[in-house]
Amino acid sequence: MGKAKKLFIEKLAVSLKDAAITVALIVAAFIICALLRFAAEGDVYVPLIFVLAVVIISRLTNGYFWGVIASFAAVFGVNYAFTYPYFEFN
Repeated sequence: MGKAKKLFIEKLAVSLKDAAITVALIVAAFIICALLRFAAEGDVYVPLIFVLAVVIISRLTNGYFWGVIASFAAVFGVNYAFTYPYFEFN
């Protein structure tokens, strides 16, 4: 196997630990935003919290796969739950 191909496979490595980290941090960001929604008037903090979650996920996991998945999940999560019309994709 070539060196470039081996490096590519390592960057796209999928592990259960990385999946658990990704799911846990995205869910945590969602819960934090939902709780802050009741405490604060505005919701300008929502994208920032999700971006922070994506940065932490990208740092803690191996390869690019989980960071990309987390960024898509964050975009869809913010759009679905925290933008008008709420709980609908716009």
